Amino acid sequence: MARKIKSLYEHFLDYSEDSINQVLDSLSDEERLLLLDRYGYDLKNPKITDHWNSLKSKQFYDCLLPKIKRMLIKNAELEKQKEISKKSSSSFLTNQALELLKLLEEKKSNQELCKILGISSKQLYERLLKLKNKGISYSKTYYSDGTIKYKTLGNSFEGFWKTKKSVERYNLEKLKDSRTIITDPKETDVKVLAMSDLNFGNALERIDLVDRMYNYCIKHNIHLIVGGGDLIDGNFGKGTQKITDLYEQSEYFIKNYPKADQILTFSVAGDHDFSALKESSLNLAELCDHYRHDLIIGNFNNFSLNLKNDSIHLFHHINYCSLLQKSPIIFHGHSHKFVTQIKDNTLHVTIPSLSNINQPMPTVLEVNLSFEKGYIAHATIKQIYFGKEDYILGEFDCDVRKKIKETKEAIRNEEIFQETFSKEKKKVYHK
Repeated sequence: MARKIKSLYEHFLDYSEDSINQVLDSLSDEERLLLLDRYGYDLKNPKITDHWNSLKSKQFYDCLLPKIKRMLIKNAELEKQKEISKKSSSSFLTNQALELLKLLEEKKSNQELCKILGISSKQLYERLLKLKNKGISYSKTYYSDGTIKYKTLGNSFEGFWKTKKSVERYNLEKLKDSRTIITDPKETDVKVLAMSDLNFGNALERIDLVDRMYNYCIKHNIHLIVGGGDLIDGNFGKGTQKITDLYEQSEYFIKNYPKADQILTFSVAGDHDFSALKESSLNLAELCDHYRHDLIIGNFNNFSLNLKNDSIHLFHHINYCSLLQKSPIIFHGHSHKFVTQIKDNTLHVTIPSLSNINQPMPTVLEVNLSFEKGYIAHATIKQIYFGKEDYILGEFDCDVRKKIKETKEAIRNEEIFQETFSKEKKKVYHK
């Protein structure tokens, strides 16, 4: 009778299967292959493969098993530290905050959090701000259906390192002035609505049309709005300002820019927005990050949005600042008029103003982006006027890329793909 092989789990009887599997998930591909040669595809019912030899046996017993043991000991210590950290955190966090923190660790979406806690989106943002003021960091992930998912960056000793890496990664992303919108693999078209130069605080603002814009999005199942800047009037403007105080102007924008479930607005900040920063240290992007998570304001002048393997770029002219990013489509604010131009294989779209400033007929753009192999291949742009009815003033079609190069590269920024890939990696070891 052949000698029964001792399973991997029998080598570490003092540890649970889950803790062992957690260590296995962090092994390199080479170490995983060594396990595969030793045990086959089922760790609980091991069977040596034909690839096993004396050299691999030495690597397994002298290197891999001791490494797994060290990692198990380390993880056990980290778990103790985490429990200590959780107990100590309760001394300065209320039960309400602890409940929210637990839900964040479960990566709940904004809609799920509001439903579970029985609160409004405004109340959710306020509670999240209180957590941030307690020193608890979290990240936000944006989806093409208008959903936001939250995730804590970590806590305890283990969390310190995760947080450090996450913050470094976050800072790098800030330098790139970009955000990523996660799509579904089945999505071959993404529809966005483009608006610009709202100039809240100016007597010629059109909040009524901004509300109409939101109603249009709801009616036509549009979850993403992109903006070309000048969301507020700042410390200068054409004609009369009905709100001159910059603090009141910013608060007025935060309060009166409409909100709806599953509609996200991504916008670059313009020269009028910049004037509030220069004059009164008021950063509209940070205000929105605190009080309006559905309003994502990028850096001044340049801001990119990653979609699948591609991107669209938002640009607003500010003196002494230039266009920094090359994307297949670049949306421009500032000029208060609708213009399209193809230059150097890039589609430039100037967004009209949704105010009456230099614009007797305020309009927005409905943009349908068609993807091929993860890249933007075609764009259809409709200019929409909100009169007694919603009128389409014109339509523009453009082949953004006439030919998509053959590539074996996986399509990025797709959640279902990422989840499936992760499960496939674990399938070999966790039967």
